[in-house]
Amino acid sequence: DDGVHHSLVSKFPIPGASGAPTMIGGIAIDVTERLQAERALRNSEARFRSLTMNAPVAIFIKDVAGRYTLVNPLASQALGRPQGAEGFTDHDLLLQDGADRIRAIDLQVMTSG
Repeated sequence: DDGVHHSLVSKFPIPGASGAPTMIGGIAIDVTERLQAERALRNSEARFRSLTMNAPVAIFIKDVAGRYTLVNPLASQALGRPQGAEGFTDHDLLLQDGADRIRAIDLQVMTSG
């Protein structure tokens, strides 16, 4: 701990008897831990991305709809999209029969764990 704390501060007027503001109220919330957690998450994401993008194997992640959300260079090459396959599905990139089989396997994995 470097002794520095970060706060989120909100100030507001407090009206007097006449309705005109006569004082200022405020609330301060210490957000130091949240900022530290966000920084740790960014660092972890950067390490994960570096490892994934430089791995000597094909690595990819798909969303539940079957769209590629992360594809490393070797996986992109294997899918015939050396410039990247993010946003595409197997049906966009492969022959229908192969894409159907892969989607069936993906669904099985998602439902069975």
